[in-house]
Amino acid sequence: SCQPSWQVAGVFSVFVVMFCGSSAAAVRRTCQVMKPLLHASGATPTMLGLAPRSFASQPPVAPITFSPRMTQKIARTVLQNIDLLVCDMAGTVVQEGGLVYQVLQRSMTENGLKVSDHDMEHWHGAKKEAVIEHFARQSGIPDTELEETILKISDAFVNSIDKAYFDDASSVSHIDAGLLGYFKQLQSVGIKIALNTGYPKNIQEGLVKRLAFDKVVDAYISAYEVPEGRPFPYMIHRLMERLHIEDVKRVAKAGDSVRDIEEGRNAGCGLVIGVLSGADSSEALLAAGADIVCNVVTDLPMPRMRRDSSLMRLPDLSDKVTKAQQITKTPVLLEDVKRVAKAGDSVRDIEEGRNAGCGLVIGVLSGADSSEALLAAGADIVCNVVTDLPMPRMRRDSSLLRLPDLS
Repeated sequence: SCQPSWQVAGVFSVFVVMFCGSSAAAVRRTCQVMKPLLHASGATPTMLGLAPRSFASQPPVAPITFSPRMTQKIARTVLQNIDLLVCDMAGTVVQEGGLVYQVLQRSMTENGLKVSDHDMEHWHGAKKEAVIEHFARQSGIPDTELEETILKISDAFVNSIDKAYFDDASSVSHIDAGLLGYFKQLQSVGIKIALNTGYPKNIQEGLVKRLAFDKVVDAYISAYEVPEGRPFPYMIHRLMERLHIEDVKRVAKAGDSVRDIEEGRNAGCGLVIGVLSGADSSEALLAAGADIVCNVVTDLPMPRMRRDSSLMRLPDLSDKVTKAQQITKTPVLLEDVKRVAKAGDSVRDIEEGRNAGCGLVIGVLSGADSSEALLAAGADIVCNVVTDLPMPRMRRDSSLLRLPDLS
């Protein structure tokens, strides 16, 4: 019989008998034959008595370090597959210095609620009535007086914020001087722009008109138009309906608070962006699930102009089999050095790749030199072993595709 570490193989043989009709004794004999061979090779036994592939035991995320140049290169395509960018307002596209949270906190404390600066941090980006209700309950307001208290504080907040935002002396402005131009550029490459907020609808509309967003953005929505505000995903989904966006994976959500990030994640957005121009820190935004973090939303690189798919068509390939067979037998000549990658463990490998003009130069830590030395020499990325490099998608044979004559 098998040794204890191989008992699972014996159990497995029962299933072989039951489902495959094979002899259990034959499976055990195979186990006995394989065991010394595997032990002699230093392999670790697995359920089927086979050694695991080495790269399968690596951590879920391959330890790849990108140089600043490569990071910038990769970031260029971050919005490439996005059809809709949903931006929060205060702290994301509106520069108001945290005024909304200061006014809300003051409105609550002036009406007898106990609210510290630290207590307010968790509520950045939330619907204002939800914030007031939380602190009213925490301050011991009885249920019989709760609704009256919420309405009273809410009215005080709206009056105060209205004055702070729309007074002639107000300093409320765009988060970046080029914001509207940036939005127009995004629209020119096929990305729709929408705004969402926890503001009451009248405050949002006042800001939208004051800052001329109504002349640029495709849509905007308030948390007061849906059953629940952030972190519920309803505002994003309602905007998708209005703008006829079919796939939530082609929606990006940008915001300055943890609740913005949670909203994007809960909605299923394909890209969730944290910005540092408002409430929360980079660490807090990443911990909440942000895919990327940037200083301001206009830091996001402009994607390439999209081709009109209606101007492209696939040819009839029914009689192209012979041609395809001929192509596969033809020696491949590489035309562009930018389509060559060089991998190596030494500084000289990296210098060779750079001197050759390779499009990708990869340092590996399985040999001579350190990560720091490889990056300093000009490596685009560094990984532990070459098999850490992710597998690319299968490519189409471009010779079997052709563009129509558009003359």
